[in-house]
Amino acid sequence: MTNPPKQKKTQHGYVQSAVRMPPELRDELREAAESHGRTMNAEILARLQSDKLDAVMSELTDLKAMLRKVMDAVT
Repeated sequence: MTNPPKQKKTQHGYVQSAVRMPPELRDELREAAESHGRTMNAEILARLQSDKLDAVMSELTDLKAMLRKVMDAVT
């Protein structure tokens, strides 16, 4: 069993990490980064962060629907 590669700290507390991806995805990220005026790194971070926001918003929507059911049952 091999040990995972060590991550080294870089600028401002960020951690550098290597990711393997298909060439098609890399090309898509490169094109999106250019169209958004970002680096590929910034594009990847923006996508990762937006996924978190989408998940939270989805959970909030589910909670809101559950609360409506409870309020309808009570009134």
